[in-house]
Amino acid sequence: MAEDLPQDLLRPQDTSKDSGVSSEGQLSNPTGESVALQSNQNSQASITQNNQNNKKYDLGVLFVHGIGFQNPGDTFRAIYPSIKNEFESNEDYKYKEVVLSNNGVPEIEAKITYDGQVKDVFFCESNWHGPSAAFKSEPVCKILKRWVSNLQAILWLIYFICLRISHARFFGFVFSASLVFLFLFLRNKIQEIYPNFYNTTGTGINIRFNLLIDVVILILPFIIFQFVWELVLRRWVSLQGYQPVDSRKKILGRKILHLFVYGLTIFSFIVTPKTFEIFIFCLFFIGVGCLIYAIFSSASIAELWNQIAESADFVRTGDDFQYIQSLERDIEKLDRRCNKIIVIAHSMGEYLSYNSIRKSMKNFGGKEVQLISIGGGLGLVSLVGDLRLSNKQNKFSGSKSAFLSLGAATQAFILAAGSIFSWCGLAFDIYRVNPTLIGNDSWGSLLHGKLTNPNFPFETEDWKFNIFIHIALLLFLNAIGIYVEKIGGIKMIGSSNFKFFRYSHLWDPVGNSVGFYYGRSAEQTITPNGMIGHAIRTYYTDKYSGSSGTISNKDIYMPKRTVQHIASTVYGNSLLLPKKSKPVLHNLIGIISWIVSSYVSIKMMEIDYKLVVVLLPLFGGFNYIILSALLWIWHVGDVFQRYPNFFNSQKILCRIGTGLFWLAICTGVNICVDGIILLAINSILNI
Repeated sequence: MAEDLPQDLLRPQDTSKDSGVSSEGQLSNPTGESVALQSNQNSQASITQNNQNNKKYDLGVLFVHGIGFQNPGDTFRAIYPSIKNEFESNEDYKYKEVVLSNNGVPEIEAKITYDGQVKDVFFCESNWHGPSAAFKSEPVCKILKRWVSNLQAILWLIYFICLRISHARFFGFVFSASLVFLFLFLRNKIQEIYPNFYNTTGTGINIRFNLLIDVVILILPFIIFQFVWELVLRRWVSLQGYQPVDSRKKILGRKILHLFVYGLTIFSFIVTPKTFEIFIFCLFFIGVGCLIYAIFSSASIAELWNQIAESADFVRTGDDFQYIQSLERDIEKLDRRCNKIIVIAHSMGEYLSYNSIRKSMKNFGGKEVQLISIGGGLGLVSLVGDLRLSNKQNKFSGSKSAFLSLGAATQAFILAAGSIFSWCGLAFDIYRVNPTLIGNDSWGSLLHGKLTNPNFPFETEDWKFNIFIHIALLLFLNAIGIYVEKIGGIKMIGSSNFKFFRYSHLWDPVGNSVGFYYGRSAEQTITPNGMIGHAIRTYYTDKYSGSSGTISNKDIYMPKRTVQHIASTVYGNSLLLPKKSKPVLHNLIGIISWIVSSYVSIKMMEIDYKLVVVLLPLFGGFNYIILSALLWIWHVGDVFQRYPNFFNSQKILCRIGTGLFWLAICTGVNICVDGIILLAINSILNI
């Protein structure tokens, strides 16, 4: 959860072009005259400071970092510039700021004007871990001891991953059904080509080359989708005035490197498949081994483990500790100076902020408090805390915790494995019904006859018994999974004045790993980002900074969304924060699109319409992913559109028109995806 913060400083002269604020803290009046704050006038500075301390702001925004050893001001410099740039680039707002300093840490007083109303907003940060740690070399015995104690992390990883798998109930079943139907469609052909697959002569090379082409055809919809998405977003980014900070040579160099790696991989697969498999196998274990060694042996990583352990102990003991106490003090200072509060927290900061707010909510006197997390670690740290036990002296017990972690990992593994078995078994049972549904067999033969080829694990000759076992097992495991999630869920803040928003991109291993753990306590949203990462820079990037990455959609979404949160909160106008589309509408559009596209594909390819009962499950997993992506784009488009009031103020007919538009888009894309899948299947069958 450690973030990689930018090193460039927030320079005093980096103020709004409209603000009239100079590098010396001067604030210009409307006539252009300035009043300088003279550093040698101690009495005047003291009065000014007292007035600032007693000032009541309309809104206070607090930035909270995650685990790591950030210096004071690092978190502020990593987040605030993007927010400032977004305010300045939006014509609906006028933004003026005054740069202050609190023991060298930047703070901002901002005046935001919207629709003729001026609001005062105060930006600051909380540095909860204190001074940066000094890492020293450790003796071997201490490293080995930490290795033994940290082996529990492997059990935690199994626990998290398996809980995530078992929680993917609808998607897990749909995707399992697609894979089962695809395998059964191609089973005979796979058995036919497998003996020659490793042949190094022309026959084997031809088989591997054709299989590679067919796999590319199968994933072609996702490649096209990614390409179109990046193309559209790059165009939109350029229209918004954002410029890439990478040079063309650097971008070209990365593309050449990627092409070389992909080309070498494809060549090895086609020419020397055995070598290719051995290379991949060794590369995986070498990579995992190096990662484990780095995590367990590094002194700096050990300090990060200590931060996680101390935070997780709050779940075990309920006692206050320095991190939460530090954050509580910062929130209380903001409470005394501001009418409303927004806390923007990253990683571990979400965990600490949530618990600090939960403890202090009764002291806010009905004040509106909002928590906006990016890549939040509340779920993960809470789960780790639930797996830490105390001994009789109420101190942490390593042996009891290890035993509990082993039991939890075993339980989660059984849930995940049992769910996968039930999903695949039920899909196999549905496949058995197809001959009856298309009229090639009778219901009596299916219900009372014996299966001629029972080859699924533990499958009997009685179809009724098989489907009963699979459904009963699936319901039982789902009930256990829901129970585990409920009893281990996050303690909700029972106040209508508290709002909780979670943002994480798809490839954030912390923020997007245990979203199911939050239940309905937070509104969760996936943000644009196509790369694995967790640092703050995967959410906020200052377009004027010397960042090494290219300004793209992921650098714009969170700043724009944060500005919408700030504006809607400080002005009390919910229309300034575009809401996520209703899940019921999304589900309805998805189901209709899925069915209609299957029928259209069958008509276009002149396939017997009865085969729709076969093709619907076959297309289901691929269609589900594409539909989810398209409907997610709908939400992202609502955030990216320039006029925030438009979509929220639509009339009924406009909303219906928007829904029909997206229904047409989803159906058209699904038809293309279904056609590509059938093309790939036909190509494999003709090898």
